[in-house]
Amino acid sequence: MGGIGGSSMTLLEKIMMHLYRLAIVGLLILSSGYAASYPIGYVPTNVTFQRVYAVRIGNLQGSAFTIDVDNKQYLVTARHLFRDNSTSQNISIFFDTAWANIQVKLVVPLVDSFDVAVLAPPFQLSPTADLITTIDKIVIGQEMFFLGFPSMLRSIDKGLVNRGYPLAFVKKAVLSAIGLGRFGNKMLYLDGHNNPGFSGGPVVFWNQGYNKQCIAGVISGFRGERLLKPDNTRTLVPTDSLFGNSGIILATPIDVALDMITRNPIGAKIAK
Repeated sequence: MGGIGGSSMTLLEKIMMHLYRLAIVGLLILSSGYAASYPIGYVPTNVTFQRVYAVRIGNLQGSAFTIDVDNKQYLVTARHLFRDNSTSQNISIFFDTAWANIQVKLVVPLVDSFDVAVLAPPFQLSPTADLITTIDKIVIGQEMFFLGFPSMLRSIDKGLVNRGYPLAFVKKAVLSAIGLGRFGNKMLYLDGHNNPGFSGGPVVFWNQGYNKQCIAGVISGFRGERLLKPDNTRTLVPTDSLFGNSGIILATPIDVALDMITRNPIGAKIAK
């Protein structure tokens, strides 16, 4: 595990140092009454923001988030950020103003048919939380959010909320449909505007059935469409090679990640 910059402190030591901040932030959230009841139109800070990370894999940058399953923690991101299928992978996580290298293990081998990678970190990255991972009781047409780091943009909170990690961007979407992707797998189609860098970030929604915030999926990308240009008669026709963002976001249901974990539950043990 590499240090950050010229510091002799390891990533784990810096994480432990920033955990002291978590207690202060938690008190602030509770004192404001924000944690008492989550408005449907907001993402609860103490649950979701503290689980989303900027990651770099090779020369590709994206987003990742943690989920807890059976007292173990896993890091979930997009499969297309990886170039090889090695069991052990070196990735970088942005922490305390610099990229820190950590070695993770793939829970199961990568496959092209699912744009999801589940990683076992060497230690617990985020505090545990009462957070449900499901698409059960999801409603087409409901408001959703997705979090991540487009072009490494982030809020300037100096790591206070996220324990030294940068604070992710939040964007809004609507669940347009649940359909099939190009490999015949179930996909979530959202109406919104995705940007490069959100890949691997979580899709979050308020589940009216459970009356809780839930993670529904993993951002994969957006559906492109040919841009139009006027021809000699001023009629708009599709271009041959120029594509734009159609406003349709593609996300993989979180069930795929949960199935991978069930097959090989090797996540980092959550400290009590």
